[in-house]
Amino acid sequence: GSANQMGANERFLLEQLYLGQRDEQKYQETMLKLLNLKVRNPQHLAHFIDFWIGRNQLDQAERWVADLKKAEPQGLLALEREARLLDLRKRKPELLVLLEARGREVPDQIGPVADLLNRYGFAKEAEAAYRAFIARDPRQSERALALAQFLAYHDRVTEAMELLKKAWSSCPPEKVAGAALVLYAIPTAGEDARRQVEAWVAEAARKQPEAVGLRSRLGAIWILQGRLAEAESLYRGILSSDPSDA
Repeated sequence: GSANQMGANERFLLEQLYLGQRDEQKYQETMLKLLNLKVRNPQHLAHFIDFWIGRNQLDQAERWVADLKKAEPQGLLALEREARLLDLRKRKPELLVLLEARGREVPDQIGPVADLLNRYGFAKEAEAAYRAFIARDPRQSERALALAQFLAYHDRVTEAMELLKKAWSSCPPEKVAGAALVLYAIPTAGEDARRQVEAWVAEAARKQPEAVGLRSRLGAIWILQGRLAEAESLYRGILSSDPSDA
């Protein structure tokens, strides 16, 4: 019952401590005891899989992925790790089949599937998945932000800006600002686009002075522009209102 679960949680923290101390033998011993419990925690399984992947022990990792899929048949933890293993084994066609099948079988997961398609280099399929993600609930205007970032990363700045302009009127300004900042890292983004992003962030920060995230993003823009004194003044202002802000 709950006592066993508390014990499992405490043991999991102990395992992470062993790993932090580079005592891999104790980590493995404690982890195996934990995973011998009647009910396995998918997070614990995922942690153990990541341990083996990090040591390039792919056969071991694959064995535990099979167990994770049994514990959580349509879970994203298993999908992410199965995809990573297929990528490491250079089995790209199988990886694409896996991701597209999950998008069809569990349409509610199309957003995370789009992120994975993008991560592993399937740009055309990722774009289609991002658009499907938006179409599943057009009322959730924030869904367009992921597509905007995708387009920006692929040097499609004009299309990204169109989506961001629409999102600005319907999404939380801080989220739009965070997505729009990607444009500063895109070589093909012109000065007009950068000025528009700065204007959005500055206006949102003015309207919501308590939104520290927005002011921090504005400071980041000024740093990229070389306006260091203004950025320093802004950050000192943030710290004066909240000295504990890391």
